[in-house]
Amino acid sequence: MKIKLLTLLRIIFGLIVLLGLFYYVGFEKIISTLLKTNPFFILLFIVLVIIIFMIEAFNYRLLLQDIHKISYFQFFKYYLTSWSLGLFSPGRVGDLSLIYFLKKDGLDLGRGSAMYFFGKFLSVFILLVASGLGFFVFLTKSEAIKLLSILIALFAIFAIILFSKKIRQTLTRLILRKYAENFRGFSKTIKFYIQKRKITTIFVFLSTLFKTFLQALAVLLVFFSLSESPPFMAVFYIFAMTNILSLIPITLSGLGIREATSVFLYGLIGIAAPITAGVYFLIMVIQFLLAIITLSIVKINISFREKQTLSKSN
Repeated sequence: MKIKLLTLLRIIFGLIVLLGLFYYVGFEKIISTLLKTNPFFILLFIVLVIIIFMIEAFNYRLLLQDIHKISYFQFFKYYLTSWSLGLFSPGRVGDLSLIYFLKKDGLDLGRGSAMYFFGKFLSVFILLVASGLGFFVFLTKSEAIKLLSILIALFAIFAIILFSKKIRQTLTRLILRKYAENFRGFSKTIKFYIQKRKITTIFVFLSTLFKTFLQALAVLLVFFSLSESPPFMAVFYIFAMTNILSLIPITLSGLGIREATSVFLYGLIGIAAPITAGVYFLIMVIQFLLAIITLSIVKINISFREKQTLSKSN
């Protein structure tokens, strides 16, 4: 009950921030901006987003290849479903459902969670480095150092928990207690990636870096659709900074916080607030539509299988 109430409060808070931002920018100005949208670039954006999904699924599948056999198509379905669920959860914790789907496929929780968090570690590291560079570009030196110090401290805690077996075992016993045994194999899998799959790890890292640049390019395409052309590296830095902020679970998947931060940062390079608000509104709508379509297909598929099972039993 408390978890549901907290989730509801996060949704409400995110909507308040988002609506407050739109009110501040001006609803009429945003609508007027959106009416000028070039659908060609929106179509390119959707195509690029699908390519990005395929790359990220490929990266995780590559990490999985030595610990669990699964077809790329099946894993891609799991990945899309978990991404969709993550969009409707605070701090994208719904992404963790990927571990649950892999468990249903036969992969134990220990190795499945190790694969997932190792992949996330590489992704967050790239976003952290890009954010750090962005802080020095957009903020004063003292402000950049303060923010970067906080991010490094948080990332260090994440890294210590991920790579320190003793600390992780202690936390696992304290938090999971009787369920701690279910996560056996986590340490061995992390050690396996670092010591025996260095080439794979480097390849996944470079592929994740390439994917991050493509994600920034996708944002740039939406700016193009509104006849605005900010510098690509500025878009890349802002994408990294806003994504790091969206990981903080104070709203639904960073809703409102990401948009407000983007309006502020793009304003520093001369992009009008209605343009930025319009860009992120379009991105938000497209992402939620893709997530809803994905989850609807999954639900229809499950219902169809249940009907088939019932008909066979009868």
